[in-house]
Amino acid sequence: MNIDQFKDIVNKHLNNTTSLIEDNNIDTQVVTYFITAILDEFKLSSNKEAIEKFKTCIDSIKESLAIYAQSNENLDTLTKDNFTKINDSIDSLDKSELKKHFDEFHNRLITHINDANSKIKEIATKINHLEENSQIDKLTKLFNMKALKEDLNIILMHGLDKKLDLNILTININNFSNFSTIYGQEIVKKTNLFLSLVIKSLVRKENRIYRVSDYRFVIIFNRSHTDDTTNSAKRILNHLNKNRVIYNNVDVKFFTTLIIYSHQKGDTFNNIFEKIGNSFSALCFNENNTIVNI
Repeated sequence: MNIDQFKDIVNKHLNNTTSLIEDNNIDTQVVTYFITAILDEFKLSSNKEAIEKFKTCIDSIKESLAIYAQSNENLDTLTKDNFTKINDSIDSLDKSELKKHFDEFHNRLITHINDANSKIKEIATKINHLEENSQIDKLTKLFNMKALKEDLNIILMHGLDKKLDLNILTININNFSNFSTIYGQEIVKKTNLFLSLVIKSLVRKENRIYRVSDYRFVIIFNRSHTDDTTNSAKRILNHLNKNRVIYNNVDVKFFTTLIIYSHQKGDTFNNIFEKIGNSFSALCFNENNTIVNI
């Protein structure tokens, strides 16, 4: 092997290493997800807590972008410096000097990558904390169970000694265990997205919508007559009867039970959903779309 051949092999190896690092966009993905998650929550909230979360997020985004920019700059400088040293060693074919520069390059590269990974893990921890405290469902961008409990408990405090004009509509996927086994998690997600779009298009904006599980959506109709809730349920039912989900040429067959619950004096969150759960248990194997008042 002559000097030129050896030089080509070394340069190819170093170029591949640099390409691998430059293509590793972990930090970019973290920032993109972080921005999307917090903006989804911020759009749906106007309270002080959401604003504080937004400010915290912006600070973390700035930090993350700074880390990413610095990483690229450091790697670029590190690689160029070592290319020069290694190429100089190749030209003189000093094996001990060449090995020394390779070792230096390797050690500095590993140190830099470890530092960057440590920062990325720190930011990922912040994201996990944000998710745990979020009131937004990650899949559908509707409100989640945490938000439902907070919102409904505040309303129910006013109904301890009187009946409220409060109706709760739940949309439940029938025989969900069998449905998820037949179609798999990906189609479960697509079905949930389909249902979320249907519900959002047919329910007024003042009525909050929640996805509380893979098989249940909840809508709160506060200061609303039961007839209004029933009309909304009928619109949803009519749409589901006329439309279907097709994914990857698979005709997804599923049925839903829409349960309308009207508030009773002294109701609590737990006893409301216990009644809804008991009602759904008796109906969940129906092979048609149904509306039930309880």
